[in-house]
Amino acid sequence: MVPDEQSSSTCGTNPQVACGIPQYVCTELQWYRRATTVARYGNYALEIIAIGAAAGVPVATAAGGDPWPAATLGALAAVAGGARHVFGWQRTGPPRALTLARIKTEVALFKVKSLTCADLVEDVADLVEQEVGEFERTAHRSSARARAAAASAQRDVGPHGQV
Repeated sequence: MVPDEQSSSTCGTNPQVACGIPQYVCTELQWYRRATTVARYGNYALEIIAIGAAAGVPVATAAGGDPWPAATLGALAAVAGGARHVFGWQRTGPPRALTLARIKTEVALFKVKSLTCADLVEDVADLVEQEVGEFERTAHRSSARARAAAASAQRDVGPHGQV
């Protein structure tokens, strides 16, 4: 059985517990559970707000009256859409969920005595390192694309904003 945040008895305070799960693994498991949940529900909430607010703009416009309700809904849709990109949950959630599933698999193997404490800690550390490494490679590719797009825009526009 994989430990939950509520069942701290399975996760001892010692770095390695002979009959339980090592604390490092418990900490990573709990962090990935929390991060995956925040990413999933945060992304859903922002997406629902963005879609709902954007859908409300034509309704508010058709209803007539003051223009500020439509403008407010449009601004809310833009802010929610921007927040999704700032937080990056749609990008980071799936790899973290995959890492969480892999950690759970390692814990299950440990529980059936296929892995030692040392093997479990090493395997989980490798999984975390792979996920962090992939995130760094993705972030590096994104910043390289942004620099290339900015350089391209500069060539198209010219040094003083002239086309």
